[in-house]
Amino acid sequence: DWKRSGLPIKITHFDPLTTDQIALAHDATYVQGVLNCLIENGFQNKSRSIAASLPYTIGSMAAAALHAYRMQEGVTVSPTSGFHHAGYDPREGGLGSYCTFNGLVIAARLALHDGTKKVGICDIDAHWGNGTDDILLRLGLADKISHYTFGGEERIAKIPTPYEGQSQKVEEWLGRLPTILDKMFTGVNLLLYQAGADPWIYDPHGGFLTKEQMARRDE
Repeated sequence: DWKRSGLPIKITHFDPLTTDQIALAHDATYVQGVLNCLIENGFQNKSRSIAASLPYTIGSMAAAALHAYRMQEGVTVSPTSGFHHAGYDPREGGLGSYCTFNGLVIAARLALHDGTKKVGICDIDAHWGNGTDDILLRLGLADKISHYTFGGEERIAKIPTPYEGQSQKVEEWLGRLPTILDKMFTGVNLLLYQAGADPWIYDPHGGFLTKEQMARRDE
């Protein structure tokens, strides 16, 4: 685990987010309904334990983002997931898919409220961050929050997996990645990175980056 890695890691405490904070990225009725177990969460159930955990899951992401912005150096990590498919109101158009609340956009908006001028969201999960795109469009935030989603590139869907032979397209994309990021995130004061694990070749829902390629992706 991380503690055994030998890296200088400091674990900090954080507060769960309030309903109003979660509603920075979602319809307030939806937020209240999920937290009160009246509306299904991203797992298509009304579990009280899941509802109780959500303010902490998103709170971890928000706390990491705010700490990084305020410290202005180093890296902070939130070992959480389940964000980028959650749209403004996930009840509409299937914008959920195991994601209940979009901690990426919520964290970005809280950082903007804290004083940062522009936030970047770099999403290199295997799948399109359609929920993030939906919220940024609905709330008119594209000028303040820059979003790159690996799974949103149409050509990525056509990349043959290593099971079909070594993919030159994967190598080409890795070679272009620094340029993509420089172009997308010039001028941002805070960068949120969703380091999705599902592009790994052995992930049942991903499957096109080797372990070595994923390490290069994360550099």
